Amino acid sequence: MSKNNCGRYIGIDALREYMTPDNIARAESALANLRGVFVYVFPYLTQSGEGNISLYARGEDYHRVVRRQLEKQMQALSERYPGSNFAPFVDASPFPEVMAAAMSGLGVVGKHNLLITPRWGSYVFIGIIATDLERASEHLPLQSCIGCDACISACPGGALTVGGFDASRCLSDITQRKGALTEREVFLIRSCGTAWGCDICQSVCPMNKSAEPTDIAEFGFDLVCTLIPSDIPPTQAEFKRTYERRAFSWRGRAPIARNLELLFGESDGGQ
Repeated sequence: MSKNNCGRYIGIDALREYMTPDNIARAESALANLRGVFVYVFPYLTQSGEGNISLYARGEDYHRVVRRQLEKQMQALSERYPGSNFAPFVDASPFPEVMAAAMSGLGVVGKHNLLITPRWGSYVFIGIIATDLERASEHLPLQSCIGCDACISACPGGALTVGGFDASRCLSDITQRKGALTEREVFLIRSCGTAWGCDICQSVCPMNKSAEPTDIAEFGFDLVCTLIPSDIPPTQAEFKRTYERRAFSWRGRAPIARNLELLFGESDGGQ
């Protein structure tokens, strides 16, 4: 667990307005008598320099790291609150993670739709522990970023607007997409030089200028910052064996192999 990263509790009633009916049903089916969630943030920024892999995916797969951290927290919570039940969620969560974190006082909501924390900026993962424990909620009014619009102006695909977020135009989403890409999507990957993910909206954010590096060991060593086509094994099985500990492996070899060919070869973006 990152130093000074204590879980904040927020009652489920405060989150319902940000949840779809399907997500409410998913959350309630995952844990009987759901009363609230503990919210945690896990910083991942390192001083690793340039690269064509997004900063969040350079260390060990955050799904693995955050789950291990949450399991430790659940053990501590179980000892502190015997008789209560807990369930961890990482990424694919029915809960509105950014809203939960902001409402519990861990940060503010940026125009790039990410949580911005005072200490680590927006370079954090959010973990949730759902519980049937009922306690005083730390529900605070939502706070927004400074509103400079730097992320909106810098977004290469135009995914960020004053009206919201369009995932279909997000470069990070495009690099993870399977199948053939449009000419515009190919242009975006080539012009931005990214093989996986995108950090532009975070790198231009003035609230990230003083972001501290992570103190979580798994995010700070054995980094993969840049890949070239020859780094990608020829088969899916070999790719999984080589990069199973990396967050960029979850979509399989095809998307990242295609992106690298776009950057270093003559691929037109087809599969």
